[in-house]
Amino acid sequence: MYVSSPVCALRGGFRIGQIWHGSPEEVWSIVSDLASVEKQEFDAYYAGKAIAYALEITSVWEYEESVGLSELRNWFPNFVVPQSWRYVRPEETPIFHGLKPSRAKIRH
Repeated sequence: MYVSSPVCALRGGFRIGQIWHGSPEEVWSIVSDLASVEKQEFDAYYAGKAIAYALEITSVWEYEESVGLSELRNWFPNFVVPQSWRYVRPEETPIFHGLKPSRAKIRH
């Protein structure tokens, strides 16, 4: 997870379990008891959309040491700060896997 300004650093990550998709009504009926948003927020987010997606987050961690934007750009010259989300590129995976999660901060 990248934290935007003024921090500008990669601070942690999370593992995804189940992925649900369908109409917003179908997805809400599945995740309503699990969601961290109220129905009103969910409906506003998916207003006018035919398909909704929901991700189960099974664990969350914070790295022992954050990785600043300048270091990310040294590792990956074409690194662009995500605006909402982006896929990890194959060449980035080994480096991210090498970062050490802080044991005290892993949440399941």
